[in-house]
Amino acid sequence: MTLLLVFSDTHGDLVAAEKAISRFPQAAYILHLGDLTRDAARLEARHPEMSVLAVAGNCDFDMDSDRFPIERVLEIEGKRLLMVHGNRFGVKSGYERLVQRAERDNIDLSLFGHTHLAADIIRDGRHLLNPGSPAFPKGSEGATFALVEIGNGMIETRIMELDD
Repeated sequence: MTLLLVFSDTHGDLVAAEKAISRFPQAAYILHLGDLTRDAARLEARHPEMSVLAVAGNCDFDMDSDRFPIERVLEIEGKRLLMVHGNRFGVKSGYERLVQRAERDNIDLSLFGHTHLAADIIRDGRHLLNPGSPAFPKGSEGATFALVEIGNGMIETRIMELDD
């Protein structure tokens, strides 16, 4: 089993993300879905024992596009994951474009941010996960991130509040 910590929209504030990381030191990956990629670079420097992968968001103007592309497809334990920020897929207006992309590329789990609202949903048979924001949450939830566990042909996801 492989454990992944998923963050988005940290916007320069890593206090909550660091709390989450300290709760799950066994995680193999930290995935950052943009806003800000500088935060992903800081997490990578602080946690060399974990693989840190990130994509750029709409607030990432000074990014290294080779290191922080606008999207990324990963394969972990035979499962395909799509990492995007969400702005280019219009996720504030709906998930249709993200679902279409998942169908086209046979994606098992689409990870996105941008809205600062946590969501773990199945739409048209496709699994979509937004970890929300650990720094600037919107909606009724508090600071959130996501856990993803992959293994034995399964993907398990969970939205976590920092007070859980």
